[in-house]
Amino acid sequence: MKKVTGIILSILMLITLISVPHSETSAASAVSVAYRTHVQRDGWQSWVSNGAMSGTSGESKRLEGIEIQVSGNSNLGIQYTTHVQTYGWQGWSCDGEMSGTEGESKRLEAIKIQLTGSDKDKYDVYYRVHAQTYGWLGWAKNGEPAGTSGYSKRLEGIQIVIVAKGASAPQAAYNGITSVTTSAYVTTGSSTVNVANSDTLNVSYRTQVQTYGWQNWATNGGISGTSGQSKRLETIQIKASNKKYSGSIQYKTHVQTYGWQGWVSDGAMSGTVGQSKRLEAIEIKLTGELAEKYDIYYRVHAQTYGWLGWAKNGETAGTSGLSKRLETIQIVIVDKGTSAPQTTYGGITSVTASAYVTNTGSGTTQPTTPSHTHTWVAVTEEITVKDTHEEDRLIIDGVEQPVDYNKIYYRVGGSGDYLTMIAWVKAGMTEYDEPVYANYYKCGKCGYLGPYDDVADHAFNSCRTSFDGPYTTQIDTVHHTASVKTVTVVDGTHTEEIVTGYKCNGCGATK
Repeated sequence: MKKVTGIILSILMLITLISVPHSETSAASAVSVAYRTHVQRDGWQSWVSNGAMSGTSGESKRLEGIEIQVSGNSNLGIQYTTHVQTYGWQGWSCDGEMSGTEGESKRLEAIKIQLTGSDKDKYDVYYRVHAQTYGWLGWAKNGEPAGTSGYSKRLEGIQIVIVAKGASAPQAAYNGITSVTTSAYVTTGSSTVNVANSDTLNVSYRTQVQTYGWQNWATNGGISGTSGQSKRLETIQIKASNKKYSGSIQYKTHVQTYGWQGWVSDGAMSGTVGQSKRLEAIEIKLTGELAEKYDIYYRVHAQTYGWLGWAKNGETAGTSGLSKRLETIQIVIVDKGTSAPQTTYGGITSVTASAYVTNTGSGTTQPTTPSHTHTWVAVTEEITVKDTHEEDRLIIDGVEQPVDYNKIYYRVGGSGDYLTMIAWVKAGMTEYDEPVYANYYKCGKCGYLGPYDDVADHAFNSCRTSFDGPYTTQIDTVHHTASVKTVTVVDGTHTEEIVTGYKCNGCGATK
């Protein structure tokens, strides 16, 4: 009986040791990082923060897009870039902008995240990802790549943490998840990844093109649209990233039938969707401190005319009164007062110095403000949203069971019992040798030990004496495996009304 008592005490001591919570790295108290991911089939998940997991576990679903933002310090920002299936490393996004794709079924394969702003040197940002096949990788830090390259593996989950500069890095076991390796980036080539323009003001833009729909984002003079295919631009979005100054990018478009739209800014759509209306002209300008520090240049490819000259800081680019479609656009931001882009730029040469062509000639005359003032009414749509929660599942010898963190798990098998706790698996104990016990008896003369029937027969017939017991005796071990996975459980659904755009109740124009 003393042996049994000793075994129980040993197990209780082990449980006490492994149940003590880790002293996980504390984030900088005043700063919080929030993020959400766009997941295959599920769409955009809810925002999470400060080391919580975004994505899925055990569902084999790819991450397709991500948005990240910081709060708690007005002098701190964040920028990030993702490696996207087919497209490679994208331009930098920042402060809540989306990086990745939406509606293109493209997986994220890797990510780089770094802090911006005048206080960026006061903090460190750590992040780690769950990569297909590999599982949870190690922590990356301050712009290092995390994920895979050259293996076509999807990202499935991500954690992000901000700590005070020089504070301890998050541990391998953090917030219920344990890294399977210390490496943050698995690649067939160099582990050094350079993404251009991480320290400059960047302008990114994309267009919706006739037949093809939304194009990929172009950055800093890249081409958005088509060439030689006679396809009209129908909508445009423009945004700035890595801003060191206040202000925004504003823009408006001249649309077939409707004329000039109102000003929009910072990634909003200008033009129409689903109406087969061509863009004919555009104006783009900077506001606030951005307008004091930079000039914005842009030029367009107009039907019949080809590439026009560069317009600047709110001037008109395109045509008026000629019913000509825009087919392509380039946009560049330069320091205030520096030279304008050359006539030949990015492999393209303007056929004229004029940025704007009207039915009365060409020049940079600003368009007449339309007499009609739009009265915008929100267009809404009711969508069904899943109500979900995540829970852990304990898997012992391949059998899955829900986890109750307040309960000790018992398993009866063979000739004995064993107990295991979720904390064991969380601490990395994924295998367990179960001792198998039996009640044995002992011959009073020679000490022979064995099952009751054997000892009774021996004592009576061989030693001709008495025997005693029972004695709890370990006679074997059984090897078991244990693991944990996190699953998303759908509790039900509810409906939400969202705004999908705006429509003028006078002329029918949309934005």
